[in-house]
Amino acid sequence: ELEKERDRLKGQADKLDAIVATLEKKLTDSGAEITAMAAKAGESEVEYQKRIAALEKAAGNETKRAEDYLARLRRAADLFQGLKKSNASLEQKLDGAEKRYQRQLTLETTVNRKLVGINGNLKRVAMLFDASGSMKQKGEDAGGDRWQDAQNIASTWLGHLDVDECVLIVFSSDVRTFPNDGTMSSIQGPDGKVNRARLMEQLKAVEPEGWTNTLEALETAYAYDGIDTILLFSDGAPTFANSGRFDPDVAEKIYALCRKNPNVPVNTVGLGNYFDQNLSTFLRTVANISGGTFRGR
Repeated sequence: ELEKERDRLKGQADKLDAIVATLEKKLTDSGAEITAMAAKAGESEVEYQKRIAALEKAAGNETKRAEDYLARLRRAADLFQGLKKSNASLEQKLDGAEKRYQRQLTLETTVNRKLVGINGNLKRVAMLFDASGSMKQKGEDAGGDRWQDAQNIASTWLGHLDVDECVLIVFSSDVRTFPNDGTMSSIQGPDGKVNRARLMEQLKAVEPEGWTNTLEALETAYAYDGIDTILLFSDGAPTFANSGRFDPDVAEKIYALCRKNPNVPVNTVGLGNYFDQNLSTFLRTVANISGGTFRGR
């Protein structure tokens, strides 16, 4: 009995030893895990601190960049204000220069009008060109004809007189206009030079022929809305269609037409033999009735 009890107790003691060994092993393993966790926790803390430091550095850099940006904005604002002041000063100078230019242009225009002897506002102008066959006869300029004389005068006047808008009306047996769409060409402003050149090119392309249909040419000119000045270039009075001789009845109709339009002066330019009685009488009468001037070329 005693031996059995001793064996039983020994067995229990062995179990207890095994349990204790197991517990000790678990405690050892737990300690290692705790140590590892502590190490990891330490590493995380260091990493966390590093991240905080990096973020603080980045924030500092961003703050510096923001301050630099604000400083540039302030400098840009100051520069803009300076530019506004400079621009305002420049605009005043340009405005003064423009006014001086306009005064000079007005003075030159007045002088030019007096020099060439033209009456009228010269804002919406019709220039009438006799392109009958007789315009092929020798002109005043060496080597040229009367048609070339007319073109030379027109080119000079268009370039030096303050004409705003212009239509060229070419007449012989029929009547043609340039522009040919019923409008007037603007010869001032940025497109003025190009438009003047185009008008002169169209005029140069005309070949003189036929008889002198002055009445229809003037009727066409008066039909333009707001026309205020007419320039008439011709080497002859109106003629019969078939014979080419002076037609006094048509001349009277033209005088009557001029009297109906007293506010539109017709300035006449005699080309060739303007001492011819019919020609000089006709052109002078038209100018006198309408308030224009007569010039012999």
